[in-house]
Formats: sequence, C-alpha cells, structure tokens
Amino acid sequence: MKKEHYGTVIIGAGQAGLSVAYFLKKIDQDFILLDEGSQVGDSWLRRRDSLKLFTGAQHGSLPGFSIPAKRGSRPTKEDMADYLSNYASKYSMPVQLDTKVLELNKSSDKYEIVTSKGKLNADRVIVATGTNQIAYTPAFDTLEVEAPLTSVSVDNLKEASIVWTTGFRPDFSWIKIDIVGQNGWPQTHRGISDKFKGLYFVGMLFQYALTSGLSGGSSRDAAFVVNHIKMEKAK
Repeated sequence: MKKEHYGTVIIGAGQAGLSVAYFLKKIDQDFILLDEGSQVGDSWLRRRDSLKLFTGAQHGSLPGFSIPAKRGSRPTKEDMADYLSNYASKYSMPVQLDTKVLELNKSSDKYEIVTSKGKLNADRVIVATGTNQIAYTPAFDTLEVEAPLTSVSVDNLKEASIVWTTGFRPDFSWIKIDIVGQNGWPQTHRGISDKFKGLYFVGMLFQYALTSGLSGGSSRDAAFVVNHIKMEKAK
C-alpha cells in the first residue's frame, strides 16, 4: 500500500460504501474504499442467477446518478454490477480492489485495519460490508421437522441435494472491538457508535428503516453518517 494513514477508511465498495463516498467527497478527500472483489459490483455477480433488484429501478439509484433503466423495471444482478462499476468511475472513487479486510482494531487515538495487502491506520472507519455476507446453513446430524415427517437424518438421506432457504447472516467476527451485541449486530444509533468515536456503519438491516439494507435506503443513511462526520470535524 502506498499510503498508511487516511482520515477515513470505508470498508466495502458496494452500494452502501459508494453512497458514503459520494457524500464524503464533498467534505473530505482523504479517504479510501477497500473491497475484496476484483471489480466494483462483484458481490452482485456472486449472487443467484435469477436475482433482480427488489424494488423498481427508480428506488434503487445512488445519489447523483440514476440507474439507466425504465421506471418500474427491476434490474438484474448484472445490471446492478455494471451500474455500481460505472458509478465508481463517474465520480473517480478511490477504490482499492482485491483487498480483504482481516481485522479491525482500535488503539487510543486511531483505528488499525489489517488487510490482505498490509496494514492501514485511520482516524475514522465506516463499515459498509452489507447484510448478506454469509449463507446460513444449519449444522445438524438429525433435523427434527413437523409431521408428516418426523426427522431427517444426514446419514440416511437418499436425495441428491438439499436446498436451504435459511437466508444469510452478517459476519462481524473480524471486528476486534467490543461493538457487536448479543443479537450479532453492531450497537449503534443510526450507524453511529456512541462507545467508539469515529466508528460508523452503513447498509445494516433496519439501521434506521426497512429500506436501510437496500440501495435507496443506504443512501439516506450514508448522508446522515457523513453529516455527523462533518459536524465532528467542525468542532
């Protein structure tokens, strides 16, 4: 890495991270986005083939640049990946790809980000890794189910495959700071940590409203977080 210290490090360059970067660029140029993908929008391409935006295109755009799709249409995962990539290019976002964040630590006056390409320090960190990080697959030897079946044993299973419809779960195990509550989610007020100054989250499920985990909602939450940063810098 060419630089070791930034004012702000944004972890994740998906819709939440790019929304943060859009607003942050208006008040501070000293930041970088880190993403483990090989291209912006990579996380969309790794989803199921049939995935489309849950809402109409007009509700999923990021600030400043609309999704180039017909109103009411639902862009595919490929459409969204292309849109995010073009968005990052349009605003010359400082994205560093192929960089997996392994740990986030805090010292007395700064944050330390350990990545697959080395270490970074920052005054502030904004976690924008999204809500659907790990597919949730129950661990079991025997699964009890309701009648007419009484149980399903892995050892005796004759089917060729199992289709899990158990969704995804977040993964914040790499954050080595006491911020995650018993429910598995960071404890914040609208994405702002009261306990750790300079630590923020955007794109979390129900961070402020039902849409917080979606493209349009994450933009609103990003504006709120960046406005807080702006006020803190003015003190």
